[in-house]
Amino acid sequence: MRKPIPDPHRFLAYFYYRINFDVEKYDSPGILDSPAITILPKAGFKEADLMQNSQYIPENDPKIIAEVDLLKKE
Repeated sequence: MRKPIPDPHRFLAYFYYRINFDVEKYDSPGILDSPAITILPKAGFKEADLMQNSQYIPENDPKIIAEVDLLKKE
């Protein structure tokens, strides 16, 4: 059974929040990019579809950054 993620940007932001966007230290092979480029296009966010936007980088996504900022304030 498939269940949609209600707020995919918030969901993904938690990963980046936990590592403080230090992808070099914790994600050298690019593993954290995989969930974003899989989840976001399926949720309707075409800007994360690498077939349409080969320059997409999750840690530069303004929606993910905004959610990380909210998490930092909590």
